Amino acid sequence: MIRFITRNVIVPVLPDIAWEYVGDFDALTSWHPGVPPVEMENNADPTGIGSVRTFS
Repeated sequence: MIRFITRNVIVPVLPDIAWEYVGDFDALTSWHPGVPPVEMENNADPTGIGSVRTFS
């Protein structure tokens, strides 16, 4: 059985400010405690197409 959990939170800031944090995929570990550290495979450019990340 597939299960889903959804949680909504209202963040009291302007959208542009929120996107400064959540829009940078590589910065997730700096603001979300549940995300493990991320490393780029083969020192790839994190903005490049096909870049592979490994969560440790």
